[in-house]
Amino acid sequence: MKKQILIVEDEFIVANDLSNILRNAGYEVAGIVDSYGLAMKKISASKPYLALLDIRLKGELTGIDLAKQLIKQNIPFIFISANSNRAILEEVKPTKPYGFLVKPFRAKDVLVALEIAFYHHEHSKNMGKILEQNLVDGINTLQQGFDATKGICTEFTQVFRPYISFDYLELTPNPTYFGQHPFGCFRLGLNEYQSIGFDQLSSITSMRKEVLNEKFLQSTYEKVPTILDTEELTASFGQNPFKELIVNAFKLKSQMSIPIPFSGELLHLNFFHKQNNIYSNNDIEVLVKLTPQIGEVLAKCLGAKQIENQSAKVTKPSPGKTLDSPKSFEGIVGNSPQLLTVFDLIRKVAPMETSVLILGESGTGKELIARAIHSLSQRKDYPLVTINCGALPENLIESILFGHEKGAFTGALDTKIGKFEQANGGTIFLDEIGEMPLNLQVRLLRVLQEKAIEKVGATKPQKLDIRIIAATNKNLDKEVEEGRFRLDLYYRLNVFPILLAPLRERKQDIPLLARHFVDKFCTSQGKEPMEIDEYGLKSLLEYDWPGNIRELENCIEKSILLADGDTIGDVHLPFNKSGQQSKSWDLERVRSISELERDYIIHILRKCKGKVFGKNGAAELLKIPTSTLNSKMRKLGIDKKEINM
Repeated sequence: MKKQILIVEDEFIVANDLSNILRNAGYEVAGIVDSYGLAMKKISASKPYLALLDIRLKGELTGIDLAKQLIKQNIPFIFISANSNRAILEEVKPTKPYGFLVKPFRAKDVLVALEIAFYHHEHSKNMGKILEQNLVDGINTLQQGFDATKGICTEFTQVFRPYISFDYLELTPNPTYFGQHPFGCFRLGLNEYQSIGFDQLSSITSMRKEVLNEKFLQSTYEKVPTILDTEELTASFGQNPFKELIVNAFKLKSQMSIPIPFSGELLHLNFFHKQNNIYSNNDIEVLVKLTPQIGEVLAKCLGAKQIENQSAKVTKPSPGKTLDSPKSFEGIVGNSPQLLTVFDLIRKVAPMETSVLILGESGTGKELIARAIHSLSQRKDYPLVTINCGALPENLIESILFGHEKGAFTGALDTKIGKFEQANGGTIFLDEIGEMPLNLQVRLLRVLQEKAIEKVGATKPQKLDIRIIAATNKNLDKEVEEGRFRLDLYYRLNVFPILLAPLRERKQDIPLLARHFVDKFCTSQGKEPMEIDEYGLKSLLEYDWPGNIRELENCIEKSILLADGDTIGDVHLPFNKSGQQSKSWDLERVRSISELERDYIIHILRKCKGKVFGKNGAAELLKIPTSTLNSKMRKLGIDKKEINM
C-alpha cells in the first residue's frame, strides 16, 4: 500500500512541485492545503502517514501550531522553510521534527528527507512495541507475585525503572478510598530508591502531617493522560498545592500523569523527573494501553489494603548521597541526576539498532558512553571501531574509512580493508563528527541510507551490517546554519541524542570521580592509598573545570605526584573559581614566557626533591623527555642551589 503524504504549503508552485516529486516516486498525495484549519479537517477525514509542513501558513496559526497537533496523533512531519538560520531551527526544535527542507530543493533532497523521516518513525514505533512488551511482562510478573512487604510503589518502581526514566514515582489514590495518602519512591542512585510516605515527607519538608493532609485534600489531579514541562508544571500548582510541595522538595522539573480507572474513581500514576522535556507521547501511548493491567494489579493490592511499607527508614535525601548504589555504570563514575538520566538512556537504546548521537563538551566522556552502548548491545561480541573524524589525513580519508582495491591509486600495492568494513557486525564510533569535511558527509549519508560502502577503485558496493554511534563537542545547529554540516545528515544521525552535561553542572560527581582517579593512579604508580583532605576537596568543588573530567584526571595525577605523605591537600589547579591563577602558582607581576617557564620548572623540581628522571621525577611529571628537561635547565640557567633552597 502506498504511503499517503499530506502537503501543507501556502505557495502553489512549491506545493505543486512537491506533489509531482511524490507521485513520481510512488507516493500517494493525501491532499494539498494551505492553512492550519484545512489541514486539521483533512487529517480528521483521513490520517496521513506523514506531513510536509511549511512553517508560515495562511491565517494566524503556523506550521509549528499544526506540528503540536500532529505529535498528539503520532503523525511524523517534515518542516519546509525558505531558510535554515538558527532562529528558525531553534523555533522548530521543541516540536522534534523528523526532517527539515530548505527552499528551493531538488527532488533528491525531498526523497532523502522522506527516507530519514520514515527511519525515525519506524524506530519510534519499534521502541514503543518493545517498551510495551517489556512492561506487560513486568506487570504480569508483579500480578503473579506481589510482595506485600515491599509495598505497591516499591514494586512498581522495579517494573517501570528499566524502561521509563524518573526521579520520583508517585501513586495517588482518591483521598476518600481507604483514607489513603499519596505515596512514592524517590531515586537516590542508579538502582536505589527510598519509599516516601507521609511520615517521610513530614520529616523531609518539616511540615506536620495534618498540614500535608490539608494540602492533599485541596489538590485536583489530571483527569486525562498528561505531560507537563517545567513551565506547565509550575502553572499547575494553583490547582495542586500538594504537587507543588513534592516538586519543590525533590527539585523536579517535568511530569507524566496516567489516570487509572479504579472502582469508579481515578487513581493517578505520576512520573516526575529532575530534567525538563524528558517524556514523550510514545510513553503516554504505551502506558494508556496498559491501564487495564495496571488497574488489575492495583485492585489486587489495594483490595487487600496492602498499601505501602511505612516502616521504611526516614532519611532526608541530600545531593550525592546514596545507600548501596554501584560505584560505576559500565566504567562510568558518577551519581548526579544528569548522569543517572544518561544511564537510563543507555540502557534503553543499547539493545536497539538505532543510531545514537552523543553531544557534549570535550573531556565529558563521550567515548565511554559509546563503549557502554556497545557493551550492552547484541553486537558486544563484535568489534567497536573508533574513528576520530578530526584527525583523518585529507588525502587518505576515503581509503581509511572505506578501504581501497589494489591499484586504485599510486601506492595502492594491496587491497586494504577500511574502518567501516572492520566494524562489520559490530559498531563504528565516529568521534568528532562535526569535523568531517562536507564532501565526506555526502558519502557517509549514503552509507547510512544504503547500508553499504564502496571501496576506492571498486566497481560495486559492498553490503555491511553496522551500527553507527557519532559524537561531537560542536553545536551542530550552528554548524548547519553556517553551512559546515549537512542538514539531512544531522537529522539522520540525531535519531536518539544523548546530552552529556559538563562537569561544572554536575559537581556532586566530583568527589566520586576524584576518589576513582586517586585509587587509579596510586595503584598504577605503586603508591600506598591516599586521601584528599577537606581543603583539597573544597578546591576541586569550587573550580569550574573547563576541560571537564579529562582535566580533573590530569589534576589528580599531578597532585598525587607532588603530594607529601598520604594526604593530598594542595590540588594543582591552573585557575581558581574567580578565573585568577591558583595560590600554588601565584604571580605578583607580569613576567616573560622564559621567566614563567624557569620558575615553573624550579617549582616542579623542588616538589620532586631535585629528582630529574625516573619514576616520579620532574621529567615524568612534565611529560617531556629527560634530555629535553636537562637542555631547558641549561638554557634557563637552573642549578641545584636554586632547587635546594
